[in-house]
Amino acid sequence: MAHTTLGRPRQTPGADRPDRGGTGALPARTRTPRPDLIPARPALIVAEEENGVAARLRELCASIGWSHLFVTEEAQLRWSATVHRPAAVIVVAGTDAWLDRTAKVARATGFGGAVAIVGALLSPRVIAVLRSGVDVVAAPDLPGTELLARILAVVRRSSETFESGARYLVGGPVRVDLWQREVRLDDEVVSLSGTEYKLLVHLMRNSGRTVESRTILGKVWGWMDGGGLNTLRIHIGRLRRKLGDDAKKPTLVLSARGYGYSFGPQVLEMGDEGRTSSLVPAPQVDMLRALTGLIERFGRQPDEEGCTRELVGTLVADGTADAVAVHHVHQDRLRLIAHKGLSPAWVRAVTPDVPLRSGFACAHAVKTASPVQLMRLSAGRFRDTFHVCSQEVPGAYLFLPIKIGTDSSACMGVVRHRDEPYGPTMLSYLDAVAAAYGSHLAARRAGRETPRSVTCA
Repeated sequence: MAHTTLGRPRQTPGADRPDRGGTGALPARTRTPRPDLIPARPALIVAEEENGVAARLRELCASIGWSHLFVTEEAQLRWSATVHRPAAVIVVAGTDAWLDRTAKVARATGFGGAVAIVGALLSPRVIAVLRSGVDVVAAPDLPGTELLARILAVVRRSSETFESGARYLVGGPVRVDLWQREVRLDDEVVSLSGTEYKLLVHLMRNSGRTVESRTILGKVWGWMDGGGLNTLRIHIGRLRRKLGDDAKKPTLVLSARGYGYSFGPQVLEMGDEGRTSSLVPAPQVDMLRALTGLIERFGRQPDEEGCTRELVGTLVADGTADAVAVHHVHQDRLRLIAHKGLSPAWVRAVTPDVPLRSGFACAHAVKTASPVQLMRLSAGRFRDTFHVCSQEVPGAYLFLPIKIGTDSSACMGVVRHRDEPYGPTMLSYLDAVAAAYGSHLAARRAGRETPRSVTCA
């Protein structure tokens, strides 16, 4: 079994502790970087086995409030790099063969951050690993402040081209690459002016609601006095023509006469996922293995509640999500079946059930049979979801519809406490998990069993 631990940042950064690994003493205190210099993404620390250097690195990360994970196996490295998208993979030097392999695996996952090696390497080895794609090599006996500074410096440089948050907006036939500022319609590149691009992105980011013309003029043009309505109409017309949208019967850029405009299709925000090299097995292989194991465990559960507890518990335990909840549709209500990682206030707000109405993102997902992913909870869209989640940790909120046979539906809500949405691979994996869960429950049901009570995994 892989060794995986997740470290939480301390509430108040404290003094460095003496070196546990016999690799040199730390100064009495490590200067804490400014909060804006501490990465929002975690550090992923990798070692061939538990040792003093790995323990010291975890201690240093905790001392400055940098969340971190620790793994000792290749499969967990691939999984954690794909799921958590760390700011840096910090590899504790081991045997030469293991180190070379681990550095290749880390870079090949395409996680987008920096790769650092901490170890006492001779000069020829340092040159070799730097040429292979490692960003920095640091001696393990450096003072804590300097060791962190070296790693954080390459993290900052890598983050200049690896922007956090969503990379893609996908709605109907339209796909926007926010990093490349590229728009595609049915996979064909569409040439937009800078203003047309900003207009499209603003409407897509606010999909599901009509944006007032005055608000659009303020956000896109910076005009706050309400003037420029004719300019807005002209740009809407140009945008429709370039997207092949019929001005008389538009399906993409819709208008509400006398008020404003909206983007018609449901929009999904997706994160970036790097390409996987053929040098290592794809992370998708690990996902398939995890899915197979979950399906097998479903079969060992005595009832639906047991299956649902297994589902939510697994997704939180393996790091896929920080919180999960499953609701089943019962008449015109959404009944909470199981949950993990959500606050007591949230549980009280949704127990035993909530109305199946459009103010809840989970209800919208069920009614439209389409996933909903939210990065910015607001009262303007899915007001009820905003209300019940107002005390939860900010991050990506994903709601996946589940079909249970032909007559029943459910919804799985998945939360992770980072500012990056789930990307295509993880969305596909979670969709497969939801489908497997729904199919298993459908097979169990023969009119003999209905969900009864709320359980917490």
